[in-house]
Amino acid sequence: MSELKNAERTDPAGELSPVSRFENARNCRRLVNGNIDCEVKLSGMEDWFPFTASPDDQDEDGRRLYADIDAGRYGNVAPFVITDEMLDGLRRQKQDEISRWRDRQENGNIIFDLDGHRWDGGKASQERLAPVVAAAGAGQLPEGFFWTDADNHDIPVNTVFLQKLEASMVQAMVMQGFRIHERQRQMKEEVAQLTEMNAIFAYQPGWPEEA
Repeated sequence: MSELKNAERTDPAGELSPVSRFENARNCRRLVNGNIDCEVKLSGMEDWFPFTASPDDQDEDGRRLYADIDAGRYGNVAPFVITDEMLDGLRRQKQDEISRWRDRQENGNIIFDLDGHRWDGGKASQERLAPVVAAAGAGQLPEGFFWTDADNHDIPVNTVFLQKLEASMVQAMVMQGFRIHERQRQMKEEVAQLTEMNAIFAYQPGWPEEA
């Protein structure tokens, strides 16, 4: 192998370059990521083999082959062509990404206002609060019981307030859940209307920026 790399050949442009294990290439076609699919013939072999040439190949011969193909030394490279089926697949992938965004939002924390304080809400907060409300309803709250608000203030509470807090949290979660659902539907409809590959790739799920 070292002898091959140290040898020289004359390429179609009349320049001398090191010989690699790739003797020839044909049927070269550009991929979406810039790499090149092709068929290659290896030195000393008669058969052609499929190969993907990349400028980032760890092997020097692979990088040299890519450079040679890209320079047109093995004929024209067919350009990358996006098909309708490929666009449909990209849209589905982006819509799946939107669904994952929706799931993260639904499981995330929210802040809501009640009686002049900001309170944490969400599924985790609801799970913490439910047994406390049950204990309060059974008259089992300890003396001096308090609940910590979203700004880390310890607020003394009683049974009536805890029940009110639970109801307000549920209401805030319902409203936020509807906002999340509405937004993810909007984003999926927007993605469905995209017809350019780069536009689909560039679309980022999330809340719209505040004006």
